[in-house]
Amino acid sequence: MTPSELADRTTITHDPRRIQVLFAGHQVADSTGALVVREPGQAPVWYFPRADVEMLVLTRNGKQAATAAKGPASYYSIYREGHVVEDGVWSFEAPPPPFEALAGRMVFQPIHFEFEADGHPPADWNRERDGPR
Repeated sequence: MTPSELADRTTITHDPRRIQVLFAGHQVADSTGALVVREPGQAPVWYFPRADVEMLVLTRNGKQAATAAKGPASYYSIYREGHVVEDGVWSFEAPPPPFEALAGRMVFQPIHFEFEADGHPPADWNRERDGPR
C-alpha cells in the first residue's frame, strides 16, 4: 500500500474517554485528549498530548526510524524503579498531511505498558472498537 493509499484509509479521531497508561504500576499518562489512529490491518494506536504525559521519566534516546506515511519517529526510553524499556515510546515531531494532528504526541508500545479507559482494563474494552492489542 502506498503512503497515499494508507492516508486515505486511515482514521484519526478523538477518544473522549479518560485513557491512563501505567508502567511498573505507576501512571505515566492520563488524558481525555488522546487521539486514536486506525490503519488498515493494524490495532488502534493512541497518541497522547505531551502535556498529559509524565515526560520526566522518559529520555529521548537518539534513535529515529522513518515511516513512509508519517515521516521520522523519535524514540524514548523509560526508567522507573529499576525497570527500563528502550524504544517503548515514540513520537512523530512533524508528520506530513494528513497526519499533522499527531505532531508531538506520544505513543506507548502496548507490550510494555498497561492501559485503562475510564478505569477499565483492555480485557473489558470492545475489541473491534477500542484496542489496544
